[in-house]
Amino acid sequence: MKAQDHIGLISWSLLDKGLFLIYGFVMIIVMNYTAPKEFGLFSLLIALHTWIFTISDSFALQSLIQFGMNKESKNQVNLISLIIHVSLTMTVSLLIYIFRDGLALLFHEDRIKEIGAFLPMLSLAFIPRSYCQKIIYRIQNMKFLFFVNLLFFGTISLLILYRISQFHVLQFSDLSIFYLVGSGLSSLFAIYLIRKELKFEKFNLNNVKEITKFGIPMTITNVLHSMPKQLDIFTIKYFFSLEIVGLYSAAKNIYRVFDEIINAMNGLIYPSAVKQVTNNNQKALSDLLTKSVSFIFILFSLSVIILLLGGSSIIFHAILPSKYIMSLNYFNYMILGVPFMAFISIYSILTAKNELKTIINFVTISNIFFFSTIIIFGVLGSSNYLALSLSIYYFVLGILAFIYSTLKMNFKFLDLFRSIKDSYHFIKIIGSKNEKIS
Repeated sequence: MKAQDHIGLISWSLLDKGLFLIYGFVMIIVMNYTAPKEFGLFSLLIALHTWIFTISDSFALQSLIQFGMNKESKNQVNLISLIIHVSLTMTVSLLIYIFRDGLALLFHEDRIKEIGAFLPMLSLAFIPRSYCQKIIYRIQNMKFLFFVNLLFFGTISLLILYRISQFHVLQFSDLSIFYLVGSGLSSLFAIYLIRKELKFEKFNLNNVKEITKFGIPMTITNVLHSMPKQLDIFTIKYFFSLEIVGLYSAAKNIYRVFDEIINAMNGLIYPSAVKQVTNNNQKALSDLLTKSVSFIFILFSLSVIILLLGGSSIIFHAILPSKYIMSLNYFNYMILGVPFMAFISIYSILTAKNELKTIINFVTISNIFFFSTIIIFGVLGSSNYLALSLSIYYFVLGILAFIYSTLKMNFKFLDLFRSIKDSYHFIKIIGSKNEKIS
């Protein structure tokens, strides 16, 4: 796998993730006009909504890539995935709506009812967007992905900026409605872009069984993996106030830059890994593994060093109001585990090889460490150290993946630094081409 052969794909993917970065700055503006309690409630809504769609992505949408690569069964898989996706997301959303009073009581927060009441509408608007995006990943048209997300984030951002210019304050209701509008418009646009791919055929029971057999362990894996990332703030809410949730969420909003880089890499790695596994191309699969892990490990390690040496303090004091400055401590604890996120690429390759049992075991162990840590801090009332639990999760998850890859996938310690050598050769090649042109 040569990076220069995929410049277009990588470039559009990077541009797409640039949108997340810009949206992150918009969220920083939001914090300047939103009370921590209001931002905390909005963060709970988005976390719950994201978790529901993570479950459906695993059980329903992942099959669009895993089985949809086969032209003969593609249209059947399209229909099965759509039916499961709609059924699952709307059922869970409606259950939360029905039991919203009980959830408000459980989390000692009456405003949880507002989340439960709004969730079904948001899920309905988001369903086409998430379904179409997975097909976009299947056809690897990152240009389409960029424009769908541009409309999504652009709509939300413009509505937010207009509201601020008129009223100089933002509430939970404003943020949630803007998110709903962005979801609906981007869904319609995504349908238009991939309309030629939206072909459906009648399926038989064997297709459903095959997808379900793959989907169940995938769902277990991603449900477990998403819990520390999305449901951590619900655990925090159980022990602490909405204000603490808002401060913690502010730190996570900036931390999300690392998450999005990983998501971008996995969006490229997984379809490629499925292709190499299907073709039994072990050399290409090994190159994919070592290059992806090394590139992210070096990039993230250097970033964390810079941030801990004072970079994060400069950023937080420059962009956040004083009411959110406590978020700096949360952020510094979160990023301690960031270098180990590089090894998540290994899990994409294990998924492509259908080694889901191994992934489930590793994610389960990591979750035990995560929840044990966050519950201990919650019981002790030590809100300052809550973010350490996220770093511990990624540390354990990364170390387990690294050990496994050295034992089973011929990954060596020196491979962590392969990207340095590859980057040098790439620059050298570009330099030689420029010399010839001149």
